[in-house]
Amino acid sequence: MSRHLISYLLALKQICYSYLGIYSSILLVNVLLYCAAAIIYNLGIIRATRTIHDQLMDSVFHSTLRWLDETPLARVIARFTQDIRSVDGPVSQNLIWVVECAIGTVTKFGVVILFTPIFFGPSVVIAGAGLFLGNMYLKAQLSMKRETRSVELVTLIP
Repeated sequence: MSRHLISYLLALKQICYSYLGIYSSILLVNVLLYCAAAIIYNLGIIRATRTIHDQLMDSVFHSTLRWLDETPLARVIARFTQDIRSVDGPVSQNLIWVVECAIGTVTKFGVVILFTPIFFGPSVVIAGAGLFLGNMYLKAQLSMKRETRSVELVTLIP
């Protein structure tokens, strides 16, 4: 083998290791962002649950004795579990899904811009078009929901 080929292979090896290091650091930042989002998410859920529980306890303890005598204990407990379930249920699951999608999108966008900066301009234009079309879709969806609700109400009236 010639010296030029050996020096070329060593330089190629060095370039591959530098790209691998950059990629590994991007993945490490992505994992750290996911961990931070999960920690913040869980702390927020705990805080929201405590707040709702404290407010419910205050409202029960500050109620009149007549209300406590008339209201069955099972109804009070059912209300507690229903309110706590609303915090732990679909709202929190949708929130973590949105956070994961946002972190993934920002990371992928950052990688593309880091390695090929020429895509920054077209990606901003595409993102603007996506925001515009998304807002237009949400407005149309809300008006359609209102119309279908009014039609459902008319059909329910005897």
